Amino acid sequence: MIYLIFTHAAIAEAINDIIADKAILWINDDILSEQQSAQLAAANITVELLPKFVKPSDEKGVVTALELVEKQADKGAEILVEYN
Repeated sequence: MIYLIFTHAAIAEAINDIIADKAILWINDDILSEQQSAQLAAANITVELLPKFVKPSDEKGVVTALELVEKQADKGAEILVEYN
């Protein structure tokens, strides 16, 4: 399972699920707090940074980020995407 997260609020809401699912996390740079980073590291969660900042309300940006994640993901992986 993969989570594609763009905002502080979404990571705060999803972090426990990400850890429980042993998911891979793709995020915008600078949205994790030090505590969240440590929590994910302790749970051995892979965190990947998106190469370009994406607003969740930017449909084209979200689709572009999703395409990038799909290219990197195992075939058939479930991807949960934050979208506003």
